Amino acid sequence: KEPRPYHCHHDGCTKSYKRNDHLKRHLLVHTQHKPYKCEHAGCHQRYYLKYHLQRHIKCVHGPPQFCCQFCGSKFQKKRF
Repeated sequence: KEPRPYHCHHDGCTKSYKRNDHLKRHLLVHTQHKPYKCEHAGCHQRYYLKYHLQRHIKCVHGPPQFCCQFCGSKFQKKRF
């Protein structure tokens, strides 16, 4: 197992990482700063990473990604 020399020093957090940039990204979890806000009407979601906002918009507000092979219904998430 590879060593994880970059440790989070936030109280109660035991996360550690192989790369410093991963630790820096993780540290955002401990702040209340979430600069990326969903602009869709009635949605109040906010995120600390732009990627998370983009994923939210695609999965929640985007066109359906999956189609049932039996009935033709369309869904955002694949369900079995």
